[in-house]
Amino acid sequence: MPESPPAEPKSELDTLLAAATDHENLVIRDVAIRAGLRWHCPCGWLNPGTDQRCGECHVRRISADEPRHPDAIKLAAVRDYLNRAHRDGDARFVDACRTSLCGMAAADAADEVFLSATHYGYARAWSVLADEIIADVETTANTREVSG
Repeated sequence: MPESPPAEPKSELDTLLAAATDHENLVIRDVAIRAGLRWHCPCGWLNPGTDQRCGECHVRRISADEPRHPDAIKLAAVRDYLNRAHRDGDARFVDACRTSLCGMAAADAADEVFLSATHYGYARAWSVLADEIIADVETTANTREVSG
């Protein structure tokens, strides 16, 4: 008879959250986020601080200090402009990236991000897609500089 794998041990934080009242739970979550023990995804899921993708929607974790690389900063500026100029600025930004109007690095990132988003079911979450494209360009540019 096959045995099921052992359950992951609960962390002390998980134990606290499980025992807390609704009000206490909110306070504990806020403190855990500030301390870096958890991060809050735009989808609403609370993730362990070490995870780089959301456990619920699989969206990449975006650091508050990103972007830093000039290629990604330029894309963020284009996105900001489109969001100020148009109600559907994020959708226009994603479309511009996918059609190479923002350069080949953005087009490559957009293709990869869009495939993943389609697979996980968030292909129309424009602001999330825009965040991921910029983050992917940031990561690729930084990797290229380190290895090159």
